[in-house]
Amino acid sequence: MEKSSKDIWFIIIVVVILISAWVVLYLNGKLDEKLPKVIKKETIEKKIEKVKDVIEDKKKVKEVVKKKEVNKLEKKNKKNMEYKKTESGLEYKVVRMGDGVKPVCNQEKCDSVEVHYEGRLEDGNIFDSSYARGQKISFPLNGVIKGWTEGLQLMPVGSEFEFKIPANLAYGEQALPGIPAGSTLIFKVELFDIK
Repeated sequence: MEKSSKDIWFIIIVVVILISAWVVLYLNGKLDEKLPKVIKKETIEKKIEKVKDVIEDKKKVKEVVKKKEVNKLEKKNKKNMEYKKTESGLEYKVVRMGDGVKPVCNQEKCDSVEVHYEGRLEDGNIFDSSYARGQKISFPLNGVIKGWTEGLQLMPVGSEFEFKIPANLAYGEQALPGIPAGSTLIFKVELFDIK
């Protein structure tokens, strides 16, 4: 029958307490004639070492298990953080997947959305950020660049994605303040609501 972790720890603690009490009494000379000859100082020290070894082994096992769990989580996160590419050339990666509905934009209906975002160039320079302004922004999906219109329709409410939008789905050869002509744009986008 296998003992549970609590049982093992209880036994270890009881053994440590008993051995500690014997050691204290022995060292104070109160057990000299009462201790059986088999229980010597060396025997007590060996038992203490065994208990320490068991505790150390438990720690090592926990560390190995924790490392495996961390590695598994890192692999899962890495897989989730890889860019996926749509037919149009839009690249996106899921930072956090929400569980709400997805916005729609077609000939019959085009939703408006409420988002937080940060836009940067491939070199890392930020050219626009609702986070920096401290205010979410709302807009209709047909009122933004093609990459946003396509990308936001992939996101359920509550999601955070990162988009890598090639120039042909962004501003093309048109230069804007902070955005050179022909730039690939990278956006971090959080979708909060559909209106």
